[in-house]
Amino acid sequence: MSSLLIDELATPHDVRDFIKANDAEEAFKSVVTLARECYPQMITMNFRIQEDPDEIDRRKVLLDVTLAPTPFDDLMAQEDTYHQRFITEIPLAQCPLFGAFIRCAE
Repeated sequence: MSSLLIDELATPHDVRDFIKANDAEEAFKSVVTLARECYPQMITMNFRIQEDPDEIDRRKVLLDVTLAPTPFDDLMAQEDTYHQRFITEIPLAQCPLFGAFIRCAE
């Protein structure tokens, strides 16, 4: 995964441009790897830009993740692991550039 390029992912052009403009290519790869490791039952992962409704001109890359049906307690444990690793493995200055929306398929 360390050799994965942004262009090798199904990444929309606006997301790629945002990542490059913020010099966040390595952080993006780390976030994608982290999501794959923390949610092994992942079915899909898509990326989009999300505008912050509370702050003008603040945007982030949102990972839109769909998981196979997962027991609630397992999902909560995975969420905890993801967030703990996110704040320790992603440079703090780049953490606000990313978010995740996790849902389970029905």
